[in-house]
Amino acid sequence: MYNEFKVKRIPLFQILTIALRLLRDNFKVILPFVLLIFVPVNVIISLISVDLDITAKEVHWQSIWAMAIVSIGILPLVTAAMTHLVRCSVEGKPLTYDEMMTASFGNWARILTVSILYYMFVIIGAIIIIPAIFYGIVYYFAIFLVVATEKSGFGALRESATIVKGRFWYIFSMVLRIGILKICFNMVIIYLIQLPLLSMVGDINGTNASAAYGISLVTSVLSDTFCVVFDIACALFFYNMLFTKQEQ
Repeated sequence: MYNEFKVKRIPLFQILTIALRLLRDNFKVILPFVLLIFVPVNVIISLISVDLDITAKEVHWQSIWAMAIVSIGILPLVTAAMTHLVRCSVEGKPLTYDEMMTASFGNWARILTVSILYYMFVIIGAIIIIPAIFYGIVYYFAIFLVVATEKSGFGALRESATIVKGRFWYIFSMVLRIGILKICFNMVIIYLIQLPLLSMVGDINGTNASAAYGISLVTSVLSDTFCVVFDIACALFFYNMLFTKQEQ
């Protein structure tokens, strides 16, 4: 299945097809891991959101800090775990929960270091929009490399830049398309499941607030759980770019 990955660029549809297959075949192992990540994350975000007055003009720093911690310190663990899943599939090895935990939480210090460096470049680049996009793509594969090659720090960033070199716009387009699909999937969950259920609850800010909170939490976790297929797709895309770069 992965012979083509090593010699040519794989189209997005084929990557998504393989990602769905990997999710289906390893769902029993993946599910406990993603619940371990996404249940606490969504509980924290929901609790913070409840206390926010979105009509107020002041900056909600608690929300900003919470999202920063989640983006920099927690969500990269999912990327690491899905990279390990793809590596096991490429090498023909069975996926185990313990190895997935080791690949993610066991590498947490190195993952956090790379994640901080990555966002540091992106945030600095955000002063001017174009550099932010540039750094976001050039160093996009850094977290994947922590698991795939055991690189860390600036070494992972440099290796990511090497993989991207000469293929920036192709990688940008693929990452953008996967991101758009992920957003669309989330919107489907919101409009077809979450909002209809919330409308049935009625007064979401009064006596039915607890029920509304529960619905929002469950649907958010559901969406995040199945959105893992796009994280798997990104890991597959990473290996495709890694292999074809090595062949050049």
